[in-house]
Amino acid sequence: MLIVKLIRALLIVLVFLTVFFPIYINTSAFAEKTAVPINNTQFNNAGLSKEFLIPDLVEHEGILYERDPYWEKYEEVVYSDIDGDSENELIVRFRSSNEHMPAAAITVIYDFNKDKKSLTKTIIGGETPKKMELSDIDKDGIKDLILYDHAGNHYTVIKIYSFKDNDYKCLFENGTACYMYEVNTDIDPVRITIGRENWKDEGFCYAVSDKKSLLEVWEWDGKGFTYSPFLSTTPLIGEKEAIELTWQDIKGKMGDKSKEKGDMSESDAEYMAKCWIGGRRYLELEGGR
Repeated sequence: MLIVKLIRALLIVLVFLTVFFPIYINTSAFAEKTAVPINNTQFNNAGLSKEFLIPDLVEHEGILYERDPYWEKYEEVVYSDIDGDSENELIVRFRSSNEHMPAAAITVIYDFNKDKKSLTKTIIGGETPKKMELSDIDKDGIKDLILYDHAGNHYTVIKIYSFKDNDYKCLFENGTACYMYEVNTDIDPVRITIGRENWKDEGFCYAVSDKKSLLEVWEWDGKGFTYSPFLSTTPLIGEKEAIELTWQDIKGKMGDKSKEKGDMSESDAEYMAKCWIGGRRYLELEGGR
């Protein structure tokens, strides 16, 4: 049932793009993303090919995610100890997309030894991998995994994973970071700053300056991240609310353009818009439709 819903969302997003996308393509902060090259030197020296490192197919919770080689420039491979056992793990990031499923950013973690690898964790992110960082967020001496993904055509998904109780646990997750975002590990406590749209000022976040963006700040309290009303310049905004506000902002700017939806109902047009804005993240929040 979920797959049917995902396919339906994919089809209507494609229709939506033909109407809405041309207006906003030039303002997208993701349009000029710098590709992160894959450094396979140490692996190739061991006689291992790139095809060996990046899987063609990953199964997670009964769903098959197929690697799309067209998006090779977004792929990333890191070899580092992130579980504290003094042995390096292999962390691989790639984009999955096919005609039956919406695109997805896939992160897989392997225990890696010589020419053998065993899968220990699969993380399904936004639509496209953006970048990956390793840093000791919780100050336990073990590097944590910070993931950034594109979410639809508007937001960035931030996920932070730490190895706890023999598993990789999510310390922080937010799918509607906008315009600028920062995970600052050089200060104590560690701080996450999420840029929010200044809807009451200039609206669409890619068109405003850093200084005019609303900032949502989260601080590490020793167990997790908590929202700081004293450091933030906006009240806490939920992801659904952020997507709704973005849709209302876009709809207001579209004017008559928003009526170019053929025989679609108002609810279908809104659904398409939110799928375009938040991508997979919106589908996850809604639980399908």
